[in-house]
Amino acid sequence: MHRPLRSGLFARLLAVAPILVAFATPARADTVYVVSQSTGGLFRFEASNPAGTITVISAPGTFDTPTALALGPDGHLYVGESGSDPAFAPRIRRVIVTGSTATISTAVILTGTDQSIYGPEGKLAPAAITFRRPSDGGQMLVGRNPQEQSTGPVVKVTGWNTAEPAVANFTTGTALNSSPGLAVSGNDGALYVSNSAYAGQSIAGQVERFDAAADPAPFVGVVVPGSGDPIANFGPTGLVVSGSMLYSASTQSSSVYGTNLTTGLTSLLGAIQPDFVTAFGFDVGPLARLSSGDLLTGSVSGANPSLYLVPASATGQLLSSYLSYQDFGAIGGIAVVPVPEPTTVALAATAAVGLGWRCVRRQSRRA
Repeated sequence: MHRPLRSGLFARLLAVAPILVAFATPARADTVYVVSQSTGGLFRFEASNPAGTITVISAPGTFDTPTALALGPDGHLYVGESGSDPAFAPRIRRVIVTGSTATISTAVILTGTDQSIYGPEGKLAPAAITFRRPSDGGQMLVGRNPQEQSTGPVVKVTGWNTAEPAVANFTTGTALNSSPGLAVSGNDGALYVSNSAYAGQSIAGQVERFDAAADPAPFVGVVVPGSGDPIANFGPTGLVVSGSMLYSASTQSSSVYGTNLTTGLTSLLGAIQPDFVTAFGFDVGPLARLSSGDLLTGSVSGANPSLYLVPASATGQLLSSYLSYQDFGAIGGIAVVPVPEPTTVALAATAAVGLGWRCVRRQSRRA
């Protein structure tokens, strides 16, 4: 005769499932890397506990005026150095991080002395690094540093992961004063560029779009203009594109904006307190996105060695310090290694529930 299931046993099994999930899937968080333009150090922390997990990966003085940092499709970091010595040849180097140890490649990825590429100054000072989609060729793209008066097209580096990289101009159709911000859309491969001009304490510019599925990449149009409501004193630097949203950091106004690429509507997400900007100058530059959708932006003034958090739901609020660390100085770049997709959580939960039902069935048969 069939007997009903014992509810106490089933309840105990259900209680065990979350424990199994917890043991199978330890808590994880995005790993964030920060490179300091003024101190030349490379640092790491976990986004869930920034102050408690900060680690010095490469000591101050390792890099010479690093002004760009990116996570490559190979999982390695790429640091662009503008160089403080006029005789220094700007370069991009690969950094392989294992635990708390960093191995810096001796190979210089950005090479060559072609004036047609480097410009009249004879050098290309990197200010931003990103990569084309694999389906479009996967080349490294390098933006020019306005502080070094490095003008001209965005540069393409073919064979960036080989012993013989080749450098060539990439964008065409319009003149770029500089390109301190680059972002490639994963949807259509479009390249977004911060076209900014520096004139002393005045920075002006706009965000432009290029068809990066083509080579060379033709100019498509202006995405975020240099003025208008709510934008004022727009000097765009760091860029992030995610889905239909484009995020831009304005060094001139120390603000972060969000632009809906479908509607074209731009809104103010967050800004540094006006009195701080007045006292210390520009304080927003590099920009990165966490898996949570929140944004991180870094101080480029050096007066306040901090990162600021821009919540995904921000609507024009004042930004407060997210993490301050003296050796950050003026921040040259931010890179985020996102937390893996939680597929193991689903697998562990399925396994736990399946185990519970098997035990229940066995108990039922014995009864």
